[in-house]
Amino acid sequence: MRHLVLYCHPEPKSFNHAVLEAVVEELRALGQEVAVRDLYQMGFSPILRSVDLARLAAGEVPEDIKAEQDAVRAADCLIFIFPVWWSGMPAMLKGYIDRVFAAGFAMTPGPEGPRGLLGGKRAVIINTTASPEAFYKQSGLDGSLEDGLAGSVLRFCGITVAAHKVCWG
Repeated sequence: MRHLVLYCHPEPKSFNHAVLEAVVEELRALGQEVAVRDLYQMGFSPILRSVDLARLAAGEVPEDIKAEQDAVRAADCLIFIFPVWWSGMPAMLKGYIDRVFAAGFAMTPGPEGPRGLLGGKRAVIINTTASPEAFYKQSGLDGSLEDGLAGSVLRFCGITVAAHKVCWG
């Protein structure tokens, strides 16, 4: 199985990075193929510019977006590793999704609503939080973790969320 790990944390000494290393090590020990996209290390631009929109609408995919779409296309399983900031994903990852999971690649509009184009792929989401689980449950924010990437973006694109693990603070 081919795994694409989409990792998003600016600090190489973070707990998130330790999670990344453990996941990659385990998958490789199992004989799995693993590619890692460290969005901060790559210097990936999360900014969806008007020129990007115009080119995408004309069927011209900018090279940096095409490279990432090719990586997503080649993967059987997408593994997202990121911290929860302000009840959501880091802006860098949100920008990656905005630019890479574009109409015509990840979904297509239709008369009855959009149709996901990435069916057959699975995803695993691993989040870290600074707050304990009890805080999220008491405040009612625990649902926001499920509603974000897993509940909307991935399912919208036809991707099956196989697992969602939260490492509570």
